[in-house]
Formats: sequence, C-alpha cells, structure tokens
Amino acid sequence: MSPTITLTDASIAFAPKFTVSPWKMGEYNSINGVYTSTVGSIIIGFTTSWEVGQIPGITISAYGSSVQSGNSYINAVDNGDGTYSYYFRLSGMPTTKGVFDVRNTLLPPQIKNGMWFNFTVIDDSSDAPPSTKSHSNKIQYNNQLRVSISSAIEFMGATWAKNKQKWQFEYRMAGIGHTNYIAGINDRISYARILIKSTQNQSNIVLWSTPDVAQYKGSTPASLTGTDYSGIANTVIGLALNANPWASLIWGSASAIVALLASFVNSSADSSQSLERSWSWWPLISDTSQFFWFDVLVEPNEMVEFSYEYTIIGNPFELLGVKGYRQLYAGPPGVSSSTNPEKMTFIEREQYGIKTITRENILTKDANLNVSEKTLKDWLDSGEEVLYYTNNFVECEKPQPEKFELNESALIKDLLLEELHETIDRSRLIIEAFSTDEICNTDEGKATIKKHTDMLESLLNVQKSLDSTQNLESIELSKIFDAYLKITDAGNAYLGRVKK
Repeated sequence: MSPTITLTDASIAFAPKFTVSPWKMGEYNSINGVYTSTVGSIIIGFTTSWEVGQIPGITISAYGSSVQSGNSYINAVDNGDGTYSYYFRLSGMPTTKGVFDVRNTLLPPQIKNGMWFNFTVIDDSSDAPPSTKSHSNKIQYNNQLRVSISSAIEFMGATWAKNKQKWQFEYRMAGIGHTNYIAGINDRISYARILIKSTQNQSNIVLWSTPDVAQYKGSTPASLTGTDYSGIANTVIGLALNANPWASLIWGSASAIVALLASFVNSSADSSQSLERSWSWWPLISDTSQFFWFDVLVEPNEMVEFSYEYTIIGNPFELLGVKGYRQLYAGPPGVSSSTNPEKMTFIEREQYGIKTITRENILTKDANLNVSEKTLKDWLDSGEEVLYYTNNFVECEKPQPEKFELNESALIKDLLLEELHETIDRSRLIIEAFSTDEICNTDEGKATIKKHTDMLESLLNVQKSLDSTQNLESIELSKIFDAYLKITDAGNAYLGRVKK
C-alpha cells in the first residue's frame, strides 16, 4: 500500500498547503502530519517558492514507530515555473503512523514575506525524483547582437566501485549557446567549453570520464554522424533548452538537438581534480549544443563539492558563461557509520536505501535505475555477483558563492586577488579560443588576441604587486585597485561587478 498523508494541525488553514509568514530564526512550525506506510522508508517532499540554495536551514524531522529523522534534503528540483521541490527521505522499520515537524534553523535575511509548502509523501519502493538544475545567461551586445547560453546537469544515482572502494556518482551535463545579430550575420560562435572542477575536500574526490565510449560526449554542429543519444541526452538537453528561450525559438525541441549530436571533441584535458572538453569551429556558427557524461568518485561518508561550467566564446562578444556547484555526501542524511556496502548486512543496506542487485534480477531491475550501459557492462565483465546502487545519498545544488562588490571604500586584498585571478583566467581562455582554427588569421581575431595579451601582461603585473607584500596600506591597495579598473572594463562586466 502506498503511504498516505493527512495533515491534522488545525492552525494550517489550507492543508496540505500552508503559508508561514513571518518566520523567525529558530522557530518551529509543527505540522503534525499523520502518514501511514507499509515500507521501511518514505520520502517527504514539498514544493515551495524558495529557490534552491536559499533554504539551507530547513530541517524535516519525524518520529513514530522506529522512524529516523532526516535533516538534509536528498534532492532539489527546479520545476521551471517559479517553484522548487525538495525531497527528504525518512527511513526506518515499517511504520503505520508518524508525525513530522518543520523548523527554520537559518532563515535567509533577504526573505521577508514568508514561504509556502505543499507536502507530499512518496513510497520509497520506487526511485527518488531525479536531481537536476539548469542555469542561463544572456547579453545584448551594442543593442545589436543577442547572445544566450544555458546549461543543465542531471544526477543519475551512485553505484559502488569495488575496485576503487569508492561510491561512483554519475552525471549528465548539457550546454546550449546561441547568437543572433539583429542587423548582420548571426554566426558569431567560435568555441565552446565544459569544465568540471573539484572545489572542496579534494583528497577524497576523483573526477573521471572515459574517452572510449562514444555516448560520453557529443556536440553539434558536426560533420560526423552515427552515434545514438536518444534516451540518454534528451532530458538534460531539454532542461537546458527550456532555460534558453532565444535558442528554443531556433531548435523547437530537445529531440532536434539530440538527433544532430556527434561523438567528437576537439580538445580534452583530464586530471583527478578537473575534466575539460572543448570544441571549436571555422567558419563561425550561430547555434551549438554539447553533451557530457562524467563520474565523481567519493570515499564513503565523505562530503565533497565540485563546480560545473559551460562557456561560449566568439566575436565580438568575446565570452559568456554559466556556472553551478554541486554538493554530495557518500551516505544518507545523518548517517556517520561506514557506507561501504561490502561491510553491511542486507538489512543495513536496505535501511540506508542501498539496493542490492544480483545477476539474476538485473534484466528486470535495471530498467528502473539510472545506471549507465558502461557501468552495467563493467560490472558484468568483472564477474562480481552483486551490484550496489543508491539514490539515497545527499546530492544537491550548492548556492553560488556570494560575490562581494569591490569599491574604493571597501577594499579587501583577498577579494581583489580572487577577482584578479578570474579575470586572468578569462583572458587566457579568450586568447586560447581565438588562436584556434582560422579565426586567428582574421583582423577581428588578431585584434582580440592582441587586446587580451596586453591585458594579461598588465594583470600579471597587478598580481605581482599584490603578492609582493603581506601588509598593504589602504592607500597602496587603492592605487592597485585603480590600476586594475583601468585595465579591465570588459572583465568587470563579465564578472558582474559594479564600479563606484
């Protein structure tokens, strides 16, 4: 029997949807929801007007017959309509009744109008909702050129990599770029890049992708054909396309992009801490899309983070990018004991949401799992009798690091260095992109390369000045900041800074 929920708190006027306003930090709002369940764990989900990442202090707790509380959401989904859904798993022995509370432990100060919840309860005998996120950015250059970009990422679950003794989190990522010149030639894109980088706890994370499987990378336009991405790339490309209305007018549907993907990449650079794929075109193009499949290997019970970035480069807009961060914990919420499935009993694995899949049931079970073809093949070839899979571990979008506005009245050396490094990386990437193919021989290409070569030389001199001493007087820092501003008008626009 699927679990059901009945909210019994009389103070909730429009159950199961209710509004909390105002809501003070540390304040409890007890829902006293009563649910019935015949399974060992349930998923409690709520939809809210709060954006993913704005709600780090919400705690869901439950108590009842042997029910454990969960204090971190396992999935966060952007619904694309101004609402966001969060899912919490509460696990334990089968129970017939329980109640749960919601507590605000860290209310963001910028939220002043309260929020609303719409609760559901999901039977955990089925898979959890997928964890996805999309990002977008757009500019209008000189009121003539419209440039838009979007990316999306999809988490597909984690399998136990026995040979590495790590949990292998699988991801699919897509990017879409578009240019449209109102009074000129639309084709303005010369280069695209996907970059994955570990950002926290690097000693316990390994980034990995394989060049041997055609479907692990894809791009359009391309002269190559023959790789089938249907059923693999549709969802994540669809999410990216929905986030990019200008490109949507051209493509119409994700299937139109997927049908044109080809398995090629112009340049790859891999390490345990970063994965980079780049593509370049000559002649220039107006519309492009990329697909990338990669894995994140994590030690049991470790919390790690990584960034994912999609960038397009072209003339005359130079560069436009989008970036996101994922946080993942190789274990269920609130569990500190070892999540190495080889050291658990079957009951412990079930309690933690780790599925034990044997060779006998793989053909019927894997259809319900987001397990890649290569993962299944590697497992079947290994001779191992059991595959361990879970979507119960903590995996969610992390809020973007706060960008502090730099100005003469509030200068901090570390923040100036951070911005300086980003601007240096930007110029280096533009030089690299404009040095590929035939664009480097055009007048526009030569001018762009010279501009950023000169800028890079000046920026490195500013960096040298900042690095030369640990204790800069405020007047010296102000002079360095003024020199930086004179160098980088375009850099400030790209980084979203405001000069004062």
